[in-house]
Amino acid sequence: MSASISKIGKALLQKRKSIGVQLFGIVFVSIILIVSVLGFNSYGKSKKIIRDKVSVASQQTLQQSTDKLDFLLSTYAGLTRQFMVDTSLRELLVAVSAKDISVPDKRAAQDKITDRMNSMISAEPNILTIRIIPKDLNINNALSTTGASALLIEGPSEAWLKKMMDAKGNVVFVPMMNKGLFGYSTEPSLTVGRLLKNLKNPEAEYLLLIELRSKLLSDAFANFKLGDTGQMMVVTEDNKIVYAASPELIDTTPPPLGKNMLVLNHTSETTGWKMIGSVPLNELERDSKTILSLTVWMIIAAAVAALLIGYVLIRIIGKPLEKLCVLMEKGENGDLSVRMDYRGQNEIARLSRNFNRMMEQIASIVGRTNESAQQLVRSAKELKAVSLETSSTAGDIASVTTQIAQGAASLAAEAERGIIQTETIGGKMRAATDTNGRLESTAGRVQAVSDQGSAYMRELIGKTEATEQLSRSLVERVSKLKESAGSIYTILNMMNEISKQTNILSLNASIEAARAGASGKSFAVVAEEIRRLAVQSKESIGVVHTITDVIQQEIDATVVDLGSVSPVLAQQNAAVLEAAEIFGGVKSEMNLFVQELAVSTESIIELDSSQKVLVESIGTVSAVSEESAASSEEVARMTTDQLAVSNKLVDLSNQLESLSERLIEQLDVFGGNK
Repeated sequence: MSASISKIGKALLQKRKSIGVQLFGIVFVSIILIVSVLGFNSYGKSKKIIRDKVSVASQQTLQQSTDKLDFLLSTYAGLTRQFMVDTSLRELLVAVSAKDISVPDKRAAQDKITDRMNSMISAEPNILTIRIIPKDLNINNALSTTGASALLIEGPSEAWLKKMMDAKGNVVFVPMMNKGLFGYSTEPSLTVGRLLKNLKNPEAEYLLLIELRSKLLSDAFANFKLGDTGQMMVVTEDNKIVYAASPELIDTTPPPLGKNMLVLNHTSETTGWKMIGSVPLNELERDSKTILSLTVWMIIAAAVAALLIGYVLIRIIGKPLEKLCVLMEKGENGDLSVRMDYRGQNEIARLSRNFNRMMEQIASIVGRTNESAQQLVRSAKELKAVSLETSSTAGDIASVTTQIAQGAASLAAEAERGIIQTETIGGKMRAATDTNGRLESTAGRVQAVSDQGSAYMRELIGKTEATEQLSRSLVERVSKLKESAGSIYTILNMMNEISKQTNILSLNASIEAARAGASGKSFAVVAEEIRRLAVQSKESIGVVHTITDVIQQEIDATVVDLGSVSPVLAQQNAAVLEAAEIFGGVKSEMNLFVQELAVSTESIIELDSSQKVLVESIGTVSAVSEESAASSEEVARMTTDQLAVSNKLVDLSNQLESLSERLIEQLDVFGGNK
């Protein structure tokens, strides 16, 4: 079997470019891919289903175990409740805590309490000890069952007892401790405690502690199992182990669980502790590995089946196609007698029959083409002879026509040069005409500017005279203003005298009012107001006097400036008159220049007209020469083209003869002439 597979593999490598090998590759890869995807997908799905099922079952088991733990601890919590509601026990505790009780009576009450606790231990083998401790934690007044260990309240035990007192009568569960709550127990114990409240006698309140053996939890979880190697532990809220399969883990921190573990947990409603279960994932996936092994074997079987299918495809498809390719290569090399012998009704059989018919038709076509090629060779030889004669005649005609064209071209060239010289002269005359025109235009603009300047000068003369008149008028007005300022000084002096007289009058009135006594007080007030008004008038007159002085100074400065402006205006008026005379002279000279320029322009225009007539005459001669040269050149070109066509026809005849000979040689390869 392995030898045949090896043989198939070698054949596939040797013919890896064959279509049969390619089909085999497609089938092989498709089968392996489909089987692999289905197998590994089934393995993954089964692994997930098994994990989910085990997870659900383990979670249910964990929940049942938690419910069992809650039931057990609730039983002992109910036992503490019986102590709390027992009226006879309450009376005995009141008697023990009474201060006026005799020692024998106190001892008798303590014995009764101890006997009741001992009888309860006898009925419950899972109870290790029962203790009743005063609320003030005085160990001398504590009561315990027979065989109880020593009592020492300190550290953790004291904290738990205070927590019970803070619970106000609610039950408190103390987690498992290796040496008990007080550190002297010979075996690990779990403690259930609560405060026995007494509202009538608060001094008779005691703490009831029931220590339970670790065997209680061991027996409860003996049948609990998570897989073969799964573990379960009970952990408190502060992350301390209450129960574990290994006793050395009790009262320690749980070890970290690995990533490859299925971890489940459930919280106890009674204690608040967590039941944690863990199972290795390898154990859960152990059964699913059978599916993985089966998948691998299926892939191997599919690979073998794919190899066999590929070999069959190569035999059915590859071999016939390979044979057909070999026959096609022989036909390509000239052997048209090859035929494909393949029988059947499939596509390859149809291809074989079509190949045979195609080869027969090609052989027939090659025979007919060979005969046509022979006739083509004979026609090509005749065409070559005629082309040689035509080429010789066309060469002679082209030579003569070329000489005629050269003479006509020389004549046209000379006429062209005459036209160029004449056009050059005309161009220069037109340039002179344009220059005269521009000069005439410029002269016109200068004349217009000159006229405008003369008008502006006349207007400036008028404005200068008006300015001079205004300046004289302004001098006269300033002089009058200066006289008015002098009048203001006179008025101010009069007002100053009036102010002095008013002041003197107010002083006299004040003196007379003082002489008149009380009857002259009103007159004194009026005199004072008159005096104050006189002072204000004097101050106002001083301010006005100051302003008038400033005005007088400005007027004097203005008179001086106006006096200096008048000579300047007179000089400006004289300069403007002189500029007006100059502009008038320029205008006269420019009129003469424009007249002379117009006469020159008319002469140039007449000369340009004569030159145009000369150019037209020479142009006519040149046109006739050019037409003659063009006709000669056209004849020469046509003759040259005819010669080129004749030469090309000779070349084509040679090529046709060569192609005919090669066609015959190629047809001889296919055996068409046999």
